[in-house]
Amino acid sequence: MLRAFVILALLLSPISSSLADDYLLTFQTTDCNGDTGFASIEVGKVYKVQAMQCDPPHQAEIRKQVLTGSRTDITEYDVFTVTQEEAERIRMEIKEYMRIRRELLEKSDGVIITH
Repeated sequence: MLRAFVILALLLSPISSSLADDYLLTFQTTDCNGDTGFASIEVGKVYKVQAMQCDPPHQAEIRKQVLTGSRTDITEYDVFTVTQEEAERIRMEIKEYMRIRRELLEKSDGVIITH
């Protein structure tokens, strides 16, 4: 609920057009061997989440890959390995962000100008 409030506050701010695109997803990464870390990525950079197979001796571990547009090359992806549970949490956070943004656009009297 707090995260939804933060998303809403960002989208309602006077500089929301620039902040909305910069909303960061922060999540725990988990390699097949159990090593963990954290990553933060812009919500609009997420390309997809896909299944992956761990190499022996960790083949029983189930992981997902979060693919994002690369910061260095438009034809490559940055890849983050996460647990299934973390992948689901990321998916739900993206859905909540999109829902709030859509609601704000539907209720807005403003004009959207694209360039």
